[in-house]
Amino acid sequence: MAKKRQVGPKIDHSEFVSAPEAARMLGVSSETIRKHLAGGKLSGQRDAMGPWRVERASVEAWLAKFGQKKRPRLGDHSALAAEVGRLAEAVDRLERDGTQSSEHLAAVTRERDRYRADASTMRETALQLNAAAQEANGALRQVLAILERQSAALGELLAPGSPQDLQIDRASGSGRAFELSQD
Repeated sequence: MAKKRQVGPKIDHSEFVSAPEAARMLGVSSETIRKHLAGGKLSGQRDAMGPWRVERASVEAWLAKFGQKKRPRLGDHSALAAEVGRLAEAVDRLERDGTQSSEHLAAVTRERDRYRADASTMRETALQLNAAAQEANGALRQVLAILERQSAALGELLAPGSPQDLQIDRASGSGRAFELSQD
């Protein structure tokens, strides 16, 4: 007698359910289960014979997150009538909210316009600040040029052999300068 060859790893069937069983648990079709498996929304693997086995934990996690989809049965007219009634109420609510939506749109438009006006004012202020900063930059460059000229002039005055040599009083360590007399 020939042994059956196992295609994939051995599956612990207590941790897995069939695709039709997972579909029943979630309230969807088996095709939806296969799409969820292919898309990675549910975890599972193919058994040795080829059909999908869905991880029970994956199905339970889906149920905890999304719940079971309630599908009306084909012969259940009362469920269909209830669904039609629910949808009709939703349409009525949307129609009533339509007038409120136009008021809301007008309020949002006014708020947007206020923000645009504020943004325009801020832009003008930023441009004025930029112009003032450029003026200040020019003034600072002029002050820097004056300070550089003064530093050069001071350097000439303090250079050895200049007529007014200044010397630090090193004996006292005070760091005060005094003028030396000309000989």
